[in-house]
Amino acid sequence: ASLLAAERAAEVLAGVHLGEDGRLARASLGGTASSAPGILEDYAAVALGFLRLGGVWTDRAGGLLEQVREHFTDGMGGFHDTAADAEALVPRPADVHDGPTASGWALAASALLAAFEATGEETYKDDAWRAIARAEPAMSANPRFTSGLHSAAETLVRVQR
Repeated sequence: ASLLAAERAAEVLAGVHLGEDGRLARASLGGTASSAPGILEDYAAVALGFLRLGGVWTDRAGGLLEQVREHFTDGMGGFHDTAADAEALVPRPADVHDGPTASGWALAASALLAAFEATGEETYKDDAWRAIARAEPAMSANPRFTSGLHSAAETLVRVQR
């Protein structure tokens, strides 16, 4: 029963928040998506949810991760919190630190690893490795505030065995 409810929720989320261009809206009200564009944590968290459902949702998750690769990467292995074509902010945020929830960076690394586990596509694992390696100085300096990335790093070690 809970899997059926999760699939129904995913269908509603995809139907309302996911545009024809593969981009996510940040919020909705009454079944209508807002004009606010999704941020990194939105893409990564939704991709993780879709991957946990499996089946046809795996392809949808792959599409979201392609959006992450196209619009959120920093060119050095890490991620920005906002898309490259979002409203210009100075500086463009790229925070590895967790708050009450895992950072977008940690969620993206976790989603990439989950996609690797679901599909066997090595580029997902490679991208996750680069993201974790890029964040390692912050992880070492602030382990209490980077637990999401530490969890992704543990997953990376497990999937490499």
